[in-house]
Amino acid sequence: MFSGTHVATGDKYDVEFVRRVYSSQIVQSVKELVATIEKGPPTTAEFRLTYRTREGFTLLAKKLEIMEDLRVNHIH
Repeated sequence: MFSGTHVATGDKYDVEFVRRVYSSQIVQSVKELVATIEKGPPTTAEFRLTYRTREGFTLLAKKLEIMEDLRVNHIH
């Protein structure tokens, strides 16, 4: 699981999803995430990487080879 610290105003998340995000193990970097996963047996554990900026998210997404789009809320 990947979770950022930014949540756009107006988004509604499933209560169970939010619980899972905040109960997941925090890792400080992609390097730490990979090392944690590789040192143990296969696991279903969930991990959380945080970011503070759009650029931070984009950098993490590239390193994790996941989709980089950022959803943009437009207020009219």
